[in-house]
Amino acid sequence: MYNIFHLIDNVKQVNYGIWNAALINSSDLAKKGVQSYVGFPEDSDFNYPDVMSFSFKTTDELYKFIETNALEQHNTLVVSHGCWRWPTKIAHALSQKGYKWLSVPHGMLEPWSMQQKRLKKAVYYQLFEKNMLQKADVIRAVSQPEYSRLIKVFGSKVVHIPNGITPTAQPIQKSFNGPVRLLFMARLHHKKGILPLVEAWLKSPLLNDSNYQLDIAGPDDGELSALKPLLAQATNVHYQGAVYKAAKERLLLQSHIYILPSFSEGFPSSVLEAMDYGLFPLISRGCNFPEAFENDLVLEVRPDATQIAEVLTEISKWPLATIIDKGMAPKAFVAQHYTNAIVGDRLNEVLKGLLEG
Repeated sequence: MYNIFHLIDNVKQVNYGIWNAALINSSDLAKKGVQSYVGFPEDSDFNYPDVMSFSFKTTDELYKFIETNALEQHNTLVVSHGCWRWPTKIAHALSQKGYKWLSVPHGMLEPWSMQQKRLKKAVYYQLFEKNMLQKADVIRAVSQPEYSRLIKVFGSKVVHIPNGITPTAQPIQKSFNGPVRLLFMARLHHKKGILPLVEAWLKSPLLNDSNYQLDIAGPDDGELSALKPLLAQATNVHYQGAVYKAAKERLLLQSHIYILPSFSEGFPSSVLEAMDYGLFPLISRGCNFPEAFENDLVLEVRPDATQIAEVLTEISKWPLATIIDKGMAPKAFVAQHYTNAIVGDRLNEVLKGLLEG
């Protein structure tokens, strides 16, 4: 019996992309005899299938939890998620006690992200973060571009293991009636490109055309106040708020196109989910999914209102049947390469290689 102990700094819904990507393989790993744990520094009734959760306020509480649950050096892999915060520090401290450590930066060391609060990050990275990450046994890159950049700094300890999804079991049947529905499903954060998207919609021939609808779904993370005046100018753009479970599935089933003009991502599981539900993706190069571009499965949008408007104008010339047909190849591609079964097998290989090596 092996254990994976995930360290995550935030399990609120606004951080869903990180903690869900971190834990989504837990059920598959459980079938292979791996018990998953997650520690986070906040009061929460957070629950996740096949994962034992633990909230703590001090490192002493964390170490006590490790001792009580017999999470020992020979049977436990510590996995830190993200950069700049306590998960790296605690994982580094545990590695000094003999634990094997897998670090997952989740794209936080990518060029665009490093330019945000640039001076502060540059100093901290050179003095602390980089030195600690050098001590990790494995660094997991979730995209090919991230892998190419990290390996130049950290060498052969970097592995490329993308995020994955559990494909929907039900057949996907898109409606040929009603409007063409475009979906933006992500937190409302500056880096996601939500403001350029809506500004582009206001410039495009899709504005107030009842044959088209843009649904925006996701928790606010700083952009909603700037977004509201733009939404007031369009009758066919609707903010759905944060959606989960059945409401999320309903939106994915009803939609035809997924759009994410992000400045930077680790590797967005939301794009994989949308592709699995038969949506044709309009995504930026910042989504770190070159494989989708290389296989002509997506159309490029940049976080620039003028360029997005040009793409939306092009989309307005496509019959709905063409759009629906274009969503089928991306769905098959995800099923072939990005399922949790595939990712779980790769993670299990890494875990066993570290703990049995």
